Amino acid sequence: YVLGAPEFLQASVATTGEVAAQAEAWSALGLRTLLFAQAPDEPELHRPDGEPRLPDRLIVLGIVSFSDELRPEARETLTRFKDAGVSPKIISGDHPHTVAALAMQAGLGSDLETVSGLDLAQMDEAQRGDVVEKATIFGRITPDQKEDLVRLLKRNGHYVAMIGDGVNDVLSLKSANLGIAMESGSQATRSVSDIVLIGDSFATLPWAVEEGQRIRNGIRDVLQLFISRVASVSLLLMAVMILGGFPFEPKHISVLTTFTVGIPSVALAAWARPGTWSRTSVYGPLAHFVFPAALLTAAAGVVVYLIVALNGGGSLAAHAETALTVMAVPCGLLLLPFVEPPVHWFEGGAAYSGDWRPTQLALGLFLVFAALLAIEPLRSFFGFVPLSLSMYGAIALIVLAWTLLLRFAWRARLLERFLGVEPSPSSEA
Repeated sequence: YVLGAPEFLQASVATTGEVAAQAEAWSALGLRTLLFAQAPDEPELHRPDGEPRLPDRLIVLGIVSFSDELRPEARETLTRFKDAGVSPKIISGDHPHTVAALAMQAGLGSDLETVSGLDLAQMDEAQRGDVVEKATIFGRITPDQKEDLVRLLKRNGHYVAMIGDGVNDVLSLKSANLGIAMESGSQATRSVSDIVLIGDSFATLPWAVEEGQRIRNGIRDVLQLFISRVASVSLLLMAVMILGGFPFEPKHISVLTTFTVGIPSVALAAWARPGTWSRTSVYGPLAHFVFPAALLTAAAGVVVYLIVALNGGGSLAAHAETALTVMAVPCGLLLLPFVEPPVHWFEGGAAYSGDWRPTQLALGLFLVFAALLAIEPLRSFFGFVPLSLSMYGAIALIVLAWTLLLRFAWRARLLERFLGVEPSPSSEA
């Protein structure tokens, strides 16, 4: 910043102005600048307290520039980071204009907000917390300021990964959620980091982020499906036992589990895709999905059981068990398009994905289940009994009502309103 403060340079105004203008021009092109100056007398380089100081009188000798060569994979890597929802922040000790020019060459855009470490030093913590969210380029940053920026990002709810190679990055690497060091970096940097990039290549990082997102999203989908079924069956079991019956035979449980959880869970894990996620806890979106699904499924089961009991005729237990399974399997399969909504109509429990594969799987499994009920040897093997057409029609209407009520409960966020808590966004952002 000597070039930006000509009063420190004891040279002609024209010379100082020309040097400063040239340095600014080079910085705008992404070049590093180095000023050479001479103190005619023996300078005092430290204050009495030991702090470094600039000599009172300097004579400009010249200025030189250095160019940085961008890695070939830099543009593609940054693009994939942005596509994965990662917000890059460039923190450097170089001039902010130099860093911004290099960032633009790497494809980060032309409207980047830059901040100088000298400006940060004049701000309070609240102001720095706002600036760290808005700015992308941080220049003339000291090691302590790097650590402070990481701390502020974490305080604002971000998961922070810090990449560094020098000793001046050690503090910030230790403070970050994930420290990443270059293989060619200092031993101290590699020692405090969680990951060391072999060959100093950034190219693998976007792939690692996307794979982590894919795994997490797959686990989320499977948990939503599995916990919804477990909770709904548990509630239905208690409710029907209070009414004096038992909802399912062991064979029926096997059919229900295979069709609504077993096969769909494997498929959802295999079809999971990368995508950004919410900063909030996973428990809020999970509860938002599970509780309405479990409560409404159990309520629908009680209604079916009461209809069978009121109709009478035949064995109540056998007819009720069959009717409850015939209701529970379609309800479980209908959760698949709600877990991965192929169209916006199914949004509410989860964000729109546009993926039709889970819905197509649900339709295929429903046709197999219908064939199982229609083919006598299979029906008898699994312990089902024939139901009347009116009973099948009543179950179909109950499933339709269940679908509409569940969609309404999710979209109206009835659970959050009942608990008096802030709605947890179902969409991952």
